[in-house]
Amino acid sequence: MATFNKFYPFVDAVSNGYHNLGADILSIALLTSAGTPSATYSGYSQISGAEIDYTNLSGQATALEMDASSSTQTSGVYTLVLPDLTLTASGAIPSFRYIVLYNKSVSGQDNNLIGWWDYGASVTMQDTTTFLVDFQSFTVKISG
Repeated sequence: MATFNKFYPFVDAVSNGYHNLGADILSIALLTSAGTPSATYSGYSQISGAEIDYTNLSGQATALEMDASSSTQTSGVYTLVLPDLTLTASGAIPSFRYIVLYNKSVSGQDNNLIGWWDYGASVTMQDTTTFLVDFQSFTVKISG
């Protein structure tokens, strides 16, 4: 099971109105093991150099984009439900270790990183293999 990590500036970006997670277009980026994300990163430009080549990878959408299935808030806990993505290799793809969730709707991509999952080791996909990105429920608690 992958471990979820939140980018610290994400909370500030939410409070400043950059995100409308229930309506925005969210996407993922697959990073090599050398592209270890830092919790202090805020923008896509800080991770884009470690992103793998998607030429031989297909998913639910060609750009690995998704809309939220639902979003709710109860007692200060916000839950965002994302549809799982099944990625399929058509030819070999480079190994990846991290999957970064980011918001493509944020103008300028300065505050669009949300969080990342660390799979603990590199994931390798050969031709015709599939990989399930299981988001489960993504919860955000903003309180004291």
